Amino acid sequence: MKLGGIFEWLQRTGLAATHTAFSIDWLNMGPRYFDYILCSRRPPAIRALVALHVRLRVIADDAVRFASRSDRAELDDLAQQVWLELQCRCCALLPDKRHRPAPIRATQRTQIRTGQSVP
Repeated sequence: MKLGGIFEWLQRTGLAATHTAFSIDWLNMGPRYFDYILCSRRPPAIRALVALHVRLRVIADDAVRFASRSDRAELDDLAQQVWLELQCRCCALLPDKRHRPAPIRATQRTQIRTGQSVP
């Protein structure tokens, strides 16, 4: 997923005129954030992706704003791309299985509370 492509589409449709407007209105970040992302080639922050996804989804669901089916379909596609990126990034943040505690059964919880030895 490329933020540049999303910005270009929003610019073409008149929803984001400049990088500053895209950063503030769509990514909910500072005015130079999008330029920073472009120059540093770093992935966007998860909170910026969430803000972008929510805004794209709201506009895609607003059928009155876009009379053209192709525009609505493209917006749906852009929102889906952002969502997939969020899923990949969030799942990558989960710890390895060996670092997570194993679930315990209700009987083991009772034994722990009462001070009995747990098998």
